[in-house]
Amino acid sequence: MNRFKECFKWFVAVLAIAAIPTVSALAEPPTAEPKTSPPWPSNVPPVPRGIPDLVPYWAFDPPKSSLFDLKNLTVSGDLRVRPEFRTNGTFGITKRNDFLVQQWMRIGFNYSITPNVEVFLQPQYAKNWGSGGAVPGVAGAPCGANVCANDPFNVGQGDAFFIRQAYVLLRDVGVENLDFKLGRQLIVFGNHRLFGHFDWANTGFSHDGIMFRYAPQKALAVQGGWFRPSEGDFNSGPAGANPDMFPLAVPGADGPSAGAAVDAEDDTDFFLLRADWKPMKGLSIEPMWVYFISGAASFPGSQVTQAHAPNQNRHTLGARAAWQGGAGGLKLDLTGEYYYQFGSIAGGPGTGNTSRDIHINAWAAAIMGGVTLANVPMSPRIGLEFNGASGDGDANCTSAVTCNGNAN
Repeated sequence: MNRFKECFKWFVAVLAIAAIPTVSALAEPPTAEPKTSPPWPSNVPPVPRGIPDLVPYWAFDPPKSSLFDLKNLTVSGDLRVRPEFRTNGTFGITKRNDFLVQQWMRIGFNYSITPNVEVFLQPQYAKNWGSGGAVPGVAGAPCGANVCANDPFNVGQGDAFFIRQAYVLLRDVGVENLDFKLGRQLIVFGNHRLFGHFDWANTGFSHDGIMFRYAPQKALAVQGGWFRPSEGDFNSGPAGANPDMFPLAVPGADGPSAGAAVDAEDDTDFFLLRADWKPMKGLSIEPMWVYFISGAASFPGSQVTQAHAPNQNRHTLGARAAWQGGAGGLKLDLTGEYYYQFGSIAGGPGTGNTSRDIHINAWAAAIMGGVTLANVPMSPRIGLEFNGASGDGDANCTSAVTCNGNAN
């Protein structure tokens, strides 16, 4: 009898445990009270949860679209490893003989959202072999900013990987054949004399801004844009600014010369307008105007001879003409370019128009021609080129005094 009671007790216990999921399943599931005011999105119903007042989890997920298709994604890439031998690299000032190996690698992602909307992203890794090692001559010292001379950017190791291009391309915006490109992009015109990708270097050139192109007819296209090479006052503030709000501000100091920008006038911008006109077969005439303005204050030690010198107002006006023709196995080409620059630049410390005491008055010209032997293996080209530019004959011209008021 006792054995029967013991077995019956365990049978009831097992039966009760097995019935628990069934009872829960028959019970009414928990529901959340519908919400229509923020932060609940009005077009997304709440998800029933056992815990009340939860925002629908999918409101935080990346948006999904039926337009996405892997067939619209194109992946490209290239790699270059280039050894270099340098002899007398400073032209006799110091002995600068060297051997190094440069490398860059790029990978591009192009996605066509629609036939008229495309996005492109191109990361790039650029480095000299061994540039991440120790500082020469200093045992155990890491390669830090402005120390490793073989760093291609000369600003430390963090800049070896960066975004070379990142833009969206919009076609036929409102008007047929009116295109816009917004974001970081390449600017390549003609023979790359003023604007080019500069892939000869280990990094190349790219620019942040917006470019438009309008081709009202097949023989004529107009391009223009605004680009910002330097944002002078980002994350900066006036003297004594809170460093938590303005990380680049320097307590008790104002102006770029003290390490902190103070207003939007410290930026550097350039604007361009260009036409490409083809009046006849093989001939292209390309006038162009470029306006470069730098509001960055000049500082002690800055020189008008340095590239992209601060505190200047410069116009470049000129044109390029190119012709191609020939017959049989001979292809002829002839190109001529001329540009004139005018404006003003500061020859000493200061900021604003009042300190731009040197007048810019300069020109540059080039003419080149050649013959390509199309029927010969490797199609060699025999050419001749002449380049000329203005100058004052004095490499030490760095101020209004030494330049006699002119920077040619």
